[in-house]
Amino acid sequence: MIKTNADRLNGLIQELIEFRKIETDNRTVQIENLCISDIIVSILEMFHVITELKKIQLKKIIPNEVFWKTDKGFINSILINLLSNAFKYTPNGALIIVELVVCNDNLQIIITNEGNIKEKDIVNIFARYTILENFEKQDNKQNFSRTGLGLSITSNMIKLLKGTIKIENSADHCVSFTVTLPKIEIDENTRSSINVQRYIPSINVPLKIIHEKPFDKSKPTILIIDDDIEMLWFISELFIDHYNTIWLQDSTQILNQLDAIYPDLIICDMMMPELNGIDLIKTIKNKKETSHIPIIMVSAKLEIELPIEALSVGAEIYITKPFNTEFLKTSVNQLFDRKEKYKDYLSSPISSYALIDGKLALKVHRKFFQSVLTIINDNIMDPELSTKFIADKLGIGYRSLLLQTTLTIDEIGFKAGFLSKATFFRAFIKKFNCTPNEYRRKNRDELAKIQ
Repeated sequence: MIKTNADRLNGLIQELIEFRKIETDNRTVQIENLCISDIIVSILEMFHVITELKKIQLKKIIPNEVFWKTDKGFINSILINLLSNAFKYTPNGALIIVELVVCNDNLQIIITNEGNIKEKDIVNIFARYTILENFEKQDNKQNFSRTGLGLSITSNMIKLLKGTIKIENSADHCVSFTVTLPKIEIDENTRSSINVQRYIPSINVPLKIIHEKPFDKSKPTILIIDDDIEMLWFISELFIDHYNTIWLQDSTQILNQLDAIYPDLIICDMMMPELNGIDLIKTIKNKKETSHIPIIMVSAKLEIELPIEALSVGAEIYITKPFNTEFLKTSVNQLFDRKEKYKDYLSSPISSYALIDGKLALKVHRKFFQSVLTIINDNIMDPELSTKFIADKLGIGYRSLLLQTTLTIDEIGFKAGFLSKATFFRAFIKKFNCTPNEYRRKNRDELAKIQ
């Protein structure tokens, strides 16, 4: 993770250097005759892992042996930046199409992916000042975060090659980036000799596949949610030996994931596109079936309001990045340990008792006493207040049991304190001038209303 972040920082510095060179006209165009077909195929190979990981449907329309006179570094950067953009913002299982076309003495590279860009954002997508002003304000929202230095550099490289780039949204919710490059002849200001070669870029894209192990039903399951594939890999590796680890990169699919399996614990990131960590917790906690699942939120945000907000919506723990791995592992272990202890408590006889005035009492007795006291306090001035009155209010008198339950006559007699069915019948007939069954039939309409 440290090396990856260092590489990213180095890449950003290189982009800034390249950005500045192009802006100050210190980067000259060096034209060579290149096999564009081979370049595209080779660069697409760099994205093989992420294609498999996100289950992207990659469609290639690339004729063989298409040569074009252009700048090797420029065409390489243009393709990598546009393809990185497409793979980053294409949903899992969606489609990316890469086309190479030669038409009317122009070379066209068309990269299409599912997911539109708002029309109002298209005009600013390559604007350098807008990009730099918003660089520190990125809120990880998908609708505008496509505007990065890479796209601005791409636009400027295309202009130096006397070409154009066009962005179009289609009716079928796809967006296409079309690069059009005209023919450029090699002269003394570019290169004196034509160098025909098949160029394979040597750029390394460090992507790691999350190691999967067979699902073990005897182990607890942790669901890890993060839009950063490397963070998913990193956290999974911490727990994969002792827990089942499943991961989710698209937070909007959380309900579909929970329909498939209920995890024992969830670790999620705060800043994610479309559905952020706070909204994700609300979604989980508002669902009765999943509201009990403990959640650990991990975030690079340090503002004190965010941990308070996360805990208030249901997160158990809020951990800031960069975090100590032992702290995260201890937090997870403690949550599981607490869950097991609570489960043991509920299954033990002690859970049926409460400590009242220094003495243990059954909770059901306590509830009964509280109910009786409430009835007495609410009806203290009623002259009809009696044990029968309280029994009827509690629904434990035999008249109430006849009308408000579907218990058999024998069961009602036993609950009313009669050990003999005959004794119960005699007492009932003496008071109501009918048998319990006749009483129930006569009051069937009342019983139906109550039920």
